[in-house]
Amino acid sequence: MTTNLKRECLSNGCVQRSRVRRKNGIAYICISGCVTKDELIRLWEVWKKNDCAAIIVEKLPREAVFLLVDLVLPLLPDVFFNGVLSSLFDHNDVPCELLKPIYVKGDEGCRIAIALCDELPDEISVLCRTDCSEGVREHYFLKHPNVEGGDATLPPGRLV
Repeated sequence: MTTNLKRECLSNGCVQRSRVRRKNGIAYICISGCVTKDELIRLWEVWKKNDCAAIIVEKLPREAVFLLVDLVLPLLPDVFFNGVLSSLFDHNDVPCELLKPIYVKGDEGCRIAIALCDELPDEISVLCRTDCSEGVREHYFLKHPNVEGGDATLPPGRLV
């Protein structure tokens, strides 16, 4: 499946690109286009070698989002790859069909990123409202204060 996604991504004009910038002692690991598994591994090695690093996933074409998620999910659990998935939500509208696999395989940071999405399918909304992590529930109800079953003004630990 990854090969087909890669072919589709590149045929639609997505540029294959990732880079590492260093500024003030911080390694900024940037993904800004279609990537390969080899590139992801190279970026993971940069992550491991740096005490201070940030992951930035820039605005990607839809095909590149599918490709990135398809490449990263089998590499979980790993702090770097969970960070890539969490960062994906910063500048991209992640398609609904990718939310559940990310929610199920990702860490708490991935689930919080999903909980902060504007519109969620009912199934994902229920998962966020009933998540075992107080942080996921709290972020969900702060983003969606009018949803039944939550009150963002309740102190932590009192969310249902």
